[in-house]
Amino acid sequence: PVQLAPGETVELYMTAAGFTSVKAVPPQVRMGQDQYLRWTGGAYFLSPYPTARQSTVVSLPSKRFTISPEALDAAVDGKKIILGEYKDVAAYQRRPMAIRYHQPAALLTARDFHKHILVSHWGNIGVKEQYTLYNPGPIADFEIQRGQPEFRMPQVSNAVAILPKTATDVLYRDLVGNVTSSNLRAAGSKSRRLELEFRYPLYGGWKVFFWYEYSTNLLSYLTKGSETNQYLLRINFEPTLDPAPAIQDFTISIVLPEGAHIKSVTFPPGLELETDPLSLSYPTLSLTGSPTLRYRSRYYLPGQLQGRMMEINYTYSRLNQLRAPFAIAAFFLSCFTFVIAYARLDDALAMLSPDPKAKTH
Repeated sequence: PVQLAPGETVELYMTAAGFTSVKAVPPQVRMGQDQYLRWTGGAYFLSPYPTARQSTVVSLPSKRFTISPEALDAAVDGKKIILGEYKDVAAYQRRPMAIRYHQPAALLTARDFHKHILVSHWGNIGVKEQYTLYNPGPIADFEIQRGQPEFRMPQVSNAVAILPKTATDVLYRDLVGNVTSSNLRAAGSKSRRLELEFRYPLYGGWKVFFWYEYSTNLLSYLTKGSETNQYLLRINFEPTLDPAPAIQDFTISIVLPEGAHIKSVTFPPGLELETDPLSLSYPTLSLTGSPTLRYRSRYYLPGQLQGRMMEINYTYSRLNQLRAPFAIAAFFLSCFTFVIAYARLDDALAMLSPDPKAKTH
């Protein structure tokens, strides 16, 4: 923050998202009807300070719209509605308004998003992203048949994810099983493009649950600190879908190597997430559990932090990497020893037992 001297000015740019300000009107449509949405907001910017002059510009996707009586004095320029200029607006003053407009394209939001990151000091990071995507448009009030030529309704049938260039072992699945309708292509010199096709198109009111997994190189995100066994992990916590939808319930989990001790966690400025207590996870070959960080947020809008990453500072001894190999070796050695002991014991018992075929003279 910069202290302003009397007479000085400063320009501020703010972004706000209304997750519940748009609804389908009517909530159901019949065959051949267009979908309309209703936006409810205000002509004034809600501010705790008195405002000398202000104006509001509403950009719409179509020229077909109607304005509520509270804003009939607005000027119309194609797909834009210009409100004001208003002068001497008091602090916290409101002027509610609503706009009903035609939405030619389908909408897409994420009711739930969970990003699971598994860090391994054997050289890779495993990432799993789970989505529950939802189309908040009006519900189709008629029977939907595939291949119906006269059927026209906005829908979403695919999505695109931008993965790191080092992404390998990519897997795309849903509750039914593996989804083969996907393509993985190169997208420039720094990323790979994962094209996802849903099992069915998302019409208004429909949702789909799926996830995809991939592995990436650990060395691209991990740096060694100045102290012994100290590491700094910088990872991207946002979804890789492009464009990323607005998220109602956001969750991220980071599983560090077994035996790691967390020193600090730093998020980009302006990001506030709810923190769950530190817990333990038990991935494959885990003996005592891996420290797991979990963060949540209600109503999250991706893309506002311009690619900034979260940083995790922790200590980890390289000797901890030998836990799993030693455990595997000890297990097989125990099995081998048991088999040898059992075989020798069986031979010893056979020599001590009398032969039933032997005859007594």
